[in-house]
Amino acid sequence: MRKLVGLAVVGIWGTLLPAQSSNGSIEISREFGVEQLVREFFIKGECKNVYNIRAIGRAESLGFFGNGGSVLAIDDGIILSSGDVELAKGPNASVETSAAFNDSSTDPDLSLLATSGLFDVAGIEFDFIPLGEEVTFRYVFASEEYCEFVNTIFNDVFGFFVSGPGIDGPYADGAINVALVPNTDLEVSINTVNHQFNAESYIKNELLEDALQCGITFAPNYLEQIEYDGFTVPLTARFAVEPCQTYHIRLVVGDVGDDQLDSGVFLKSQSFDLGETPTVRAVVADSDEALVFEDCTTGAFVFKRPAGGGNTTDLTIDFTLDPASTATEGLDFAPLPRRVVIPAGANTVTLPVEILSDNLDEGVETLSIELLTVCDCLEGNRATLRISDLNGAETVVRTESWVTD
Repeated sequence: MRKLVGLAVVGIWGTLLPAQSSNGSIEISREFGVEQLVREFFIKGECKNVYNIRAIGRAESLGFFGNGGSVLAIDDGIILSSGDVELAKGPNASVETSAAFNDSSTDPDLSLLATSGLFDVAGIEFDFIPLGEEVTFRYVFASEEYCEFVNTIFNDVFGFFVSGPGIDGPYADGAINVALVPNTDLEVSINTVNHQFNAESYIKNELLEDALQCGITFAPNYLEQIEYDGFTVPLTARFAVEPCQTYHIRLVVGDVGDDQLDSGVFLKSQSFDLGETPTVRAVVADSDEALVFEDCTTGAFVFKRPAGGGNTTDLTIDFTLDPASTATEGLDFAPLPRRVVIPAGANTVTLPVEILSDNLDEGVETLSIELLTVCDCLEGNRATLRISDLNGAETVVRTESWVTD
């Protein structure tokens, strides 16, 4: 009979499950709002270029999890559930744990993946502006549907649906689903990752009853730590974007066929990586200080690729002169181009700056440039050379040595 235990409503589960405290279980908290969960816990780095953050579904279906490293290989982050996130805590006390909200749902994206009607849809959505050309994040999908409902209509679904410039997919607003089985175009689901299919990405956590029913080896490795009967290994969602353009993402999960048996998605803390921009710094030959002297020393700007972005293609970087610069182009320094190219195979490129002698006593002047590849969450990626009159100092013969990392 389908999900007999799961017919219980949320309120009685506290009396059915043992106390959760000292068994090494994952920890769950619902004390954080969706804005804090996304900005403080999900987004990586100092740039919080996210807007219009909104929760989808019931408040019980969204929370923070911790103590997950030994079971999920993800220490902490956000949990989304088609039930009550509190029920994800161990031990695995039932083959059919459910929070039955009796919530018939609709969702424009999940409906294209579902084999039957949707229930208890929950998630988060927000706009974001990437810095680099690729966005990535880490996650784990888990479900009480494992293993006995593999290849049935009771196939809970989830997805990460991204829309925006350069993206043209079959979902709402031209979105694509970036929750995919590694090296395939298959969406991650109970039917695509399980004990029979893509098993290398599946972690068994079934109770003995389900293991016998499915004809699989009973492997009680995580029964004390998490309720879900099975889950994936940590997976990476990745997708190409155009830097500094606005995109929208919907991260949603839902029950299919009825509102029984919960499924959940664990999003790794600090893993939503908006990317990095190229950087620039000012250098002076054989000096730790970005100070040049007319008729004596030479300076340069060193441009560097974003960390982790690879170097297999040319990277064009546009920049502008900072209008706050006090040095004058063509008078204090030779005219500069407004674009450099880091060639394939290289991580940096150096742009020498020819310092001109104007025989004027002007003190220390500044030459600042600012990259045009940054977004509005940054004040600007800039570098400054200071130009000083020689003021009668002895001319020093130097061997130019650029330190470019």
